[in-house]
Amino acid sequence: MAITNICDVYCCIEKLNNKYVAALCVNPKLADEYLAILDKVTVLIGLYGIVSNRDNSCYDETQATAYLTEIATLTNCNETCGCS
Repeated sequence: MAITNICDVYCCIEKLNNKYVAALCVNPKLADEYLAILDKVTVLIGLYGIVSNRDNSCYDETQATAYLTEIATLTNCNETCGCS
């Protein structure tokens, strides 16, 4: 199974967010690192949403795939939603 849409990386984004929340009180520096990644992922999700919508003039499947790949990389996501 290949990563083909945002749902394929949802669990990895959620796990990263859970790591951030868990680190907030025990390791603020680590929490800040997770937050920086989450901020980048959030921007990429927005961009992916724009270019993956076939009903809009900005539709670009190649760019959508690139954003999705970057999200997967940032969240340490693999094709089976196995996350580290």
